[in-house]
Amino acid sequence: MNWKIIVAAVLIGAAGSYGVTHWRDNAKIVALQQHADSLATAAAVATVVALAEHDAAIKAVAKLDTVERSSAIDVAAASKRVEAFHSTLHQLVDSNAAAKAALDSLEQAHADEVAALQKGKDAADAKVLILGAENLALLKTVQDLNGEVQDLNKRIQALNHKTLPKWIDLGLTVVKTGLAVKGGYDLVKGR
Repeated sequence: MNWKIIVAAVLIGAAGSYGVTHWRDNAKIVALQQHADSLATAAAVATVVALAEHDAAIKAVAKLDTVERSSAIDVAAASKRVEAFHSTLHQLVDSNAAAKAALDSLEQAHADEVAALQKGKDAADAKVLILGAENLALLKTVQDLNGEVQDLNKRIQALNHKTLPKWIDLGLTVVKTGLAVKGGYDLVKGR
């Protein structure tokens, strides 16, 4: 048998095996790229949703800040009235009717003060709940995105570590060496 036919058969077999191997890897790479694109789109949507939720939470907190400031002003005013009525009560203790009116006013001022304090406390509690829920939602979004990035990284690493089978690598080395020897022989012979 002619040695050229054997070399040609080995070359055709090696090239075919190499082509089939890389064709399958290219299909995997294209599928991975499509998956990465869909993850990027999902991440963009999740970001938009998280930003919208964040904006809504900020607006709710701003409204509650206003309520809280208003209740603080009401508390200060009620406290001043309590002090004024208390002072008046001591001055008018001699007069029963005046003392009764001052006592009633003192009780009302104290009730107003307690109500304003409760209103401020309720606003602060609502703010804490809203901010806590927002933090949990953002944390979940970040954890989901991190998981997707780690999965994508594992798939990329798996594709990067593919090597040719040993017999193909050995076959290609034999073919390269054979062609180099033949080229040198032809060069020496002047062909």
